Amino acid sequence: MVRGEKLLLRLLYWSLLAGWLAKKLALSEHGLEGGKLAFMGFGLRQRTIVVLLLVLLLAGIGYALGLTSYQAYDDEGGYLYAAWRIAEGEMPYRDFLTPQLPGFLYPGALLFALTDGSVWWMRFSMVALVLLTALVGFLLMRRVANERAAFFSLLLFLAHHETFFATRFFRPEAGMLFWGVVGFALYALGHHRRRSWPVFLAGVALGLATMTKLFGALMAAGLGLWAILWAWRSPDRRAALRRVGWFVVGYLVLVAGVVGVY
Repeated sequence: MVRGEKLLLRLLYWSLLAGWLAKKLALSEHGLEGGKLAFMGFGLRQRTIVVLLLVLLLAGIGYALGLTSYQAYDDEGGYLYAAWRIAEGEMPYRDFLTPQLPGFLYPGALLFALTDGSVWWMRFSMVALVLLTALVGFLLMRRVANERAAFFSLLLFLAHHETFFATRFFRPEAGMLFWGVVGFALYALGHHRRRSWPVFLAGVALGLATMTKLFGALMAAGLGLWAILWAWRSPDRRAALRRVGWFVVGYLVLVAGVVGVY
């Protein structure tokens, strides 16, 4: 990592620390009657939203600084080339060879066409995906744990150096993480409400993660194994296993459909 990248990463860490302190001041229910935002008429929920948006904004600024101050790195040039070929109407695996998957290439090709091949927008789309992933992950942790755990996991995710790296180049990791976390959140929703349709959509989302980058299959496998073990121990085993079945169906429908097309 070059000196400028390290500087940006340090700025991001400090920005996130500032966001954490703001959260402590704004959301504490003890002392100063909930912090300075309480004096502005903000309720606890409104303060949570304000601080969450503040943290995401600070992270987004840190990620987006100097996005075009360096040339293509690693395989990014090949990915941009593939997006250009698809934007010109060609089909991957038939008209040209590429190791990447349709879930990554086709959204990239659409953005390439809409922005006239702007590298800044291609890279900024990765920033947007990471921020959306962080938001969904926050909501997921808030549901399965509590608000303190949600903020802590949010800051850990945003400040991680691999997360920062994923925002700086047009690569498939950001899309895989987004669809994977969406899948986890949908499964948690279906699990909590004992409904099959969110579980089916979770399978579809994790199928999209896999069709964005094959490592998404590991995310699906991990969730599937946990779901089977939980269902096996559940008093209502049959209904729980039925929901697991809907998850598997959603995943296979998406993956098999994409593979069948190509």
